[in-house]
Amino acid sequence: MTRRSSSASAGRSAGSAACPGARLAREQLVGVLAALAPHRPVVTRARVDRRAALPGWRSLVVRAAA
Repeated sequence: MTRRSSSASAGRSAGSAACPGARLAREQLVGVLAALAPHRPVVTRARVDRRAALPGWRSLVVRAAA
């Protein structure tokens, strides 16, 4: 007979308490995207930040579409 661990948090996300700045970050992202939308931005170059703990860009070059 094998014994399994019965952790309450197994397979669950940490919830909103995991990142106290998440709400502000989402609001800022909405504002930036709303400001850029009329210019129809196009990503011309993107470099991945391989040393970051979370997925992200080391550099991101965006231009307005013609």
